[in-house]
Amino acid sequence: MNLNYKKFPLLKIISDLKKKGYTRYFASKEFVNAANERRVYFNEDNVTNQIGTYEILYFAENIEKKIFHQEFKFLKNVKPFFEQDLTDKGVIITQQNCDYIYDIKKEGDKHLINLSITTIMNDSVFVLGNWKGEVFIEGDNMVFDGDIILNKFLVESAKEEPEQEKSLKLYKEAFPVQTIFNQVIFKRYAPIEVKNIIANKSLQSLRKQTRKSKVKPDLKVTYINSTWFTKIVRSEGFSVKGHFRLQACGEGRRERKLIWINEFEKLGRISKARKTKL
Repeated sequence: MNLNYKKFPLLKIISDLKKKGYTRYFASKEFVNAANERRVYFNEDNVTNQIGTYEILYFAENIEKKIFHQEFKFLKNVKPFFEQDLTDKGVIITQQNCDYIYDIKKEGDKHLINLSITTIMNDSVFVLGNWKGEVFIEGDNMVFDGDIILNKFLVESAKEEPEQEKSLKLYKEAFPVQTIFNQVIFKRYAPIEVKNIIANKSLQSLRKQTRKSKVKPDLKVTYINSTWFTKIVRSEGFSVKGHFRLQACGEGRRERKLIWINEFEKLGRISKARKTKL
């Protein structure tokens, strides 16, 4: 997965903030309170300065969709997870240039959240909406109690565009809050699955799943795909072709020398789920 600045422009802003520390101003500061349609001034609280210290996450598209539609069985009942401390803060980037900046803190039996959904226009952060309040479990349901402030342009364009109207309805129902909590729960508590690989089977598809995200070296992005929660077991032996290797040597093993490894038989392998390696 190539996480370049063209596809994910928020990464460029975060990178600049880390290097230069300057503030990016918002494209618009007029918002509408979703509860009463009253226009308000949204205090961004220097969100763009804060995100320079947040963990950056990217969910593979198939995982993101399954979380959104609650297709993972363990997410159908989140009540037990809310008994845990879900304190977390991060930036979730998406391919739709619609990114999530969140800060979750536990307070008693409730969690507090400050969530902004942003997009990038003309090299500036453009906030589509902000959700700030308490999140708790009532019965078996996740409930948000707080303020929802939506960008006035989003509200006005929804009157003319059906797709925008659908998004606006979800925003007013605080659906993004539920999505973020499900993603945080998934990142921490997704059950580990075991995948057995038979001998001599091609691992091409597996290599595609485990390939590293390409991103600028000053940023670290946690890439969550199927290998995040999958333990891969290859119990039978398999042949390894002859190959060259740069072997560590010298004082402190700081030097390298090129050596040839003859073909050999390897006795199986276990690759742990990536979430257990953190």
